[in-house]
Amino acid sequence: MYSVQKQLHLNPFYYILLVVLLCLGACSGSDELPSKDNGHTEMVELAIVMSELDIEHDDIVSEIRLLAFNKEGRCIINQLLSFNGNTSLNMKLRSTSKRISDPIKVLSGTYDFLFIANETSEILSPKFRTSLYDLSSKKELLEAPFTSIEYIGEQNLEIYEKSLIPMSAYYTAVNVKNTVTDLDNPIRFPHEVLLVRAFAKLEVNFRNKSENKLTYKRVEHIQVVNLAKRYSVPASSKLYSKLYPNETAALNILVKFTEDAYKNELIGQIILFIPEFLRDKRKEITHPTTLLFTGKGFYDHELILRELDGFADFKNQARLLDFKLLSHYSIIRNTKFAIDVFLTNSRDLESVVEILPWNKVSSSQDFGIPEFNTKRFRIKVGSHSFTKTQEIAIKTGEEVNIRFQLDKPRNALWRASLTNGTCFDFGETNVSEGVSGKEYTIKVKATQPWNGTPNYTEFYITTQTKEVPLWKDSFGSQNRYLFKQVE
Repeated sequence: MYSVQKQLHLNPFYYILLVVLLCLGACSGSDELPSKDNGHTEMVELAIVMSELDIEHDDIVSEIRLLAFNKEGRCIINQLLSFNGNTSLNMKLRSTSKRISDPIKVLSGTYDFLFIANETSEILSPKFRTSLYDLSSKKELLEAPFTSIEYIGEQNLEIYEKSLIPMSAYYTAVNVKNTVTDLDNPIRFPHEVLLVRAFAKLEVNFRNKSENKLTYKRVEHIQVVNLAKRYSVPASSKLYSKLYPNETAALNILVKFTEDAYKNELIGQIILFIPEFLRDKRKEITHPTTLLFTGKGFYDHELILRELDGFADFKNQARLLDFKLLSHYSIIRNTKFAIDVFLTNSRDLESVVEILPWNKVSSSQDFGIPEFNTKRFRIKVGSHSFTKTQEIAIKTGEEVNIRFQLDKPRNALWRASLTNGTCFDFGETNVSEGVSGKEYTIKVKATQPWNGTPNYTEFYITTQTKEVPLWKDSFGSQNRYLFKQVE
């Protein structure tokens, strides 16, 4: 467990970006590899480009291994990348300069390129490393040392806090052209290689919502159930439910915040790393990955992890995966679940979840604050208008009707989101996104039977990575409408 009892400044947008450069050059000496055509050998140069920001623990890379497979699946390259003769990388520095690896020789042809980072991590077993060093063909990547790595879980959470996270990236059918040039004029590899971490990250922030910032509530435990018990390096495309239908894991986290911490708006933070869990959307999901919060002064609070946007933000991962087959209840590696749990004045906790790519690169353009048509904007339940009411109560079976038109930026896409996809969903029309300049009606309804305990969800709209200021030009949670199921 990794718990912090004071406010932390954690920037989730640190990233490690690999840019791969291919360059051709004439070889000399007894170690020259002859080309079939012209006596020259293509050389591959890989350069690591780092962010200027400080790098957090879960972004550090200590070494990178390159494996290349020919059309027959035979491994023709299996070696660590070296930089100025050194294979140990210092990734804690702040630098904008490119670090170019020492040349790697490869004959012209078409290859699959696999990158594996942090193979020396304590999380990985000696068997993994032995199998990696001895790997001779692509089909061996489907064997147990790579596809059945055991998730250590709660017994060794401190290892996940201190150890480096395994990462990978995979690019298929890359053509190394047989042209002649020199080392000063490299040709570019056709991809920017973005390393994919083996886990998803849960960042749980506990916040005070009491007006006087004093609360009698005390959070004591977090239980995370229905986790994958095994994971793969490199990233697998196989559905976990088919590989290991009866193997799941659970975490039981003891929360220890000080009494002084409960006086702050941000009480504390828990960070966990959980394995990928690819679930089949064609199957009914009866046991989703769920967080359960227990303690004193509040009812037990359950939060089901669910992605509602069709994994639109994650499809650029350097891996082979058909996202169309995935259930919304899947856990995708290299994603971040930003979870805010609010200690309220009532006995019910409130929680908000936002699922983000772990690496987030901001647009180079600044589109300004989004603008929407305030004159046409309406929120109605039945015949009653609630546009000027931020917290709106709805009954089971009722629909909230939101009339919305984005004006600026022009020709921009927008997306409506709900923070509680377990208890609420968009209505039968299923309108949750659109383009600026056109009016839409968005419908929201409660999906669970009334059980005597109110359910909540926040409603908000984003465009060009920015949130539309729906409520009095506020931002964040203060900018959103809150829907409450009351009966």
